[in-house]
Amino acid sequence: MVQPRRRAGNATALTYRLELAQEMSADQVAEAQKLAREWLQTN
Repeated sequence: MVQPRRRAGNATALTYRLELAQEMSADQVAEAQKLAREWLQTN
């Protein structure tokens, strides 16, 4: 199970993110994290 990190933000969004992560493969989660980091660096 993916453990939540303590961060400010919408609790509902956190719940949905954790649910989606459970349905994704490890490779899909890794790719999503990579894309999110790249997006954050450019926006």
